[in-house]
Amino acid sequence: MPLPSPLASIQPMRLQGSCHCGAVRFALESDEAVPFQHCYCSICRKLGGGGGYLINLGGRAETLVVEGQEQVKVYRARIPDGAGHRISAHERHFCSQCGAHLWAFHPDWPELIHPVAGAIDSELPAPPQHRHMMVGSKASWVPLWAGPDDGFATGYPDSSLADWHSAHDAASLAPTVHPPPATGNEAIHIYHIAQGADWHAAQALGEYRTASLESDGFIHCSTRPQVLPTAHRYFLGQRNLRLMQIDPQVLGTALRYEPVGTDALHRVPDYFPHLYDALPLEAIVAVHPFECTAQGTFSWPV
Repeated sequence: MPLPSPLASIQPMRLQGSCHCGAVRFALESDEAVPFQHCYCSICRKLGGGGGYLINLGGRAETLVVEGQEQVKVYRARIPDGAGHRISAHERHFCSQCGAHLWAFHPDWPELIHPVAGAIDSELPAPPQHRHMMVGSKASWVPLWAGPDDGFATGYPDSSLADWHSAHDAASLAPTVHPPPATGNEAIHIYHIAQGADWHAAQALGEYRTASLESDGFIHCSTRPQVLPTAHRYFLGQRNLRLMQIDPQVLGTALRYEPVGTDALHRVPDYFPHLYDALPLEAIVAVHPFECTAQGTFSWPV
């Protein structure tokens, strides 16, 4: 059943922002004020994404009012281009006194301003889900905390900020990546994402083993709700994968549910099933092809 959209009544918004030292203050009208999109590119990371990503909003350029304009400096990134570099047309505006990243502008879209969410002083609406873009450029130390309805793109996403807001201003907000409801024994099954070659080797060997069994002492598994976030965190863009559906009752005491970090929504321990032994083939209920889309993302296998 469709869920009522929490965004239907928030647009447009009047946003007010400032730098840290107060030398620059600004305001503008925004039709894309939900801070849902995380960009992991190296430029965003180095210019203000201390957590490994940056969040930009969308605003109407003709409504931008700036106090302290004389303190604003513009940076255009150097982009590798063959043997040298080119200067990007994309403008990133900063306070020259404290260095705060304030907004971005591109001359190809002169009607738009993209304020940095961290520079906004107005209360922003909490996003019902997030989109993680430029994940292919994500630094290895940056965790990808993903909720069950999050979207992912290795590069630029297919849809814009405006497209996302338009879709979520509709009368419903339909979950996109939840697995279908479990029935019968499926409710207690656990899952493991495997390389196709490893699954074929297991059939010849008579049991399934992973490198983690040697390095970590166990095989990493997931419950149904954990499968897609795990796939997007560790297998984004990978092909020729298999999703093993496993009956935990066959595994006995070798299976343990242990806390791994925190979940994306509540920051409480998230318990994952760990198998401290090789996986016997008789415990595998089904093996599903698990192919990613052209964008590298996954959906629940039919």
